[in-house]
Amino acid sequence: MQLRNFYILFVFILPHMINAQHSSVKDNIDSVKVNFMYSYYEQDGVHSPVTGGIGDEELYDHGRRISVSVPLRNNINLSVLSGIDVYTSASTDNINDEHDLLLTETSASYKDERKYSSIGLEKKNKQGYIISSNAGFSKEWDVNSINYGISLTHLSKNENTQIRLSTSYYKDKWDLIYPYELRPFINDTLEDIKRSFNASLMFSQVINKRLKMALSIETVSQNGLLSTPFHRVYFNDTTHTIERLPNKRFKIPVAMYSSYYMNDRSILRFYYRFYTDDFDINAHTVQIETPIKISPSIVISPFYRIHTQEESKYFEPFAIHNPNAEYYTSDYDLSGFNSHKLGFGIKYSPLFGFFNKINSQNNQTKIKFKKLEIRTSKYFRLNKDGVILKAYIATFGVSYVIN
Repeated sequence: MQLRNFYILFVFILPHMINAQHSSVKDNIDSVKVNFMYSYYEQDGVHSPVTGGIGDEELYDHGRRISVSVPLRNNINLSVLSGIDVYTSASTDNINDEHDLLLTETSASYKDERKYSSIGLEKKNKQGYIISSNAGFSKEWDVNSINYGISLTHLSKNENTQIRLSTSYYKDKWDLIYPYELRPFINDTLEDIKRSFNASLMFSQVINKRLKMALSIETVSQNGLLSTPFHRVYFNDTTHTIERLPNKRFKIPVAMYSSYYMNDRSILRFYYRFYTDDFDINAHTVQIETPIKISPSIVISPFYRIHTQEESKYFEPFAIHNPNAEYYTSDYDLSGFNSHKLGFGIKYSPLFGFFNKINSQNNQTKIKFKKLEIRTSKYFRLNKDGVILKAYIATFGVSYVIN
């Protein structure tokens, strides 16, 4: 059976499997929660790093994801997540020469899939401590990844104060695929492993009946293959080679979040994030969202996000780099730019659910749909040369519980 067909079967059959298992658990344990999300993403631009900072960046991505939360005995919760992204990319299709029929991997990345899954356990004790752990993997056409994580959370007696410490490890194993015309000339062998170590501390506090605030700080240490082997870089002497970056990188993001209850119908949510790393990138992000209740079961949420970023010391546009430089990239994700994201969401969540399935034997609710949510947004990235990358994002999500 193809993975896609298995995934569709998994989405529809899993709730019934869980329900059969859940019926043997004590009645006082919480319901099983299921969330399904479909996402669509498209973008268009002219700064592809595959062709040295010029070229088509057109991309389309369709994603499906399902997550299930199953309560077990002794305040233990099991969570499972699985997803698949199907995408087409015009830029990565330029890794190979489409006219060279001898290259068996020609256009390998033009249309591909990314598959991922993770599993987690969470336990809460009577002293207000929550310990959780998770492990996962993902597989794409040129990289396989695994990850592990653990976190410890403490809640105050009234649950108005929360402190959370978490750490995680990621390991990416790359297939070293070079641009077709450079393959005979790449003499050195790059490391094919990338490792990332993350540690974060989050503190949240209910200030009063109207205001809640949170502060987080994170450190990210990366080593190994931090460049992309099939990204080209063109020098100012008309020669070109593959992208090269240091094998170590250290990042520090600091974020602040606040939620202010304005009245019975609206909330003001504010988010600010500062980012810095040793590639000399400094960035600021601000997002404002205002959920507005227009009926007891319908909430609309307009939001706006602005991001500004300084360019890395290793970045130069097409044909500007010095061939004597040690490190170089023309990936515009590492350039200086300003971006804007404007969007709108709508959530439908009636008090007693909708499309409820009733058990005919005891006339009790068996499956209850709790929430239906749609979010859509437009994204614009303005680079220093005045060129704009445009993107459109849409997500559809549905949540339900099984009693």
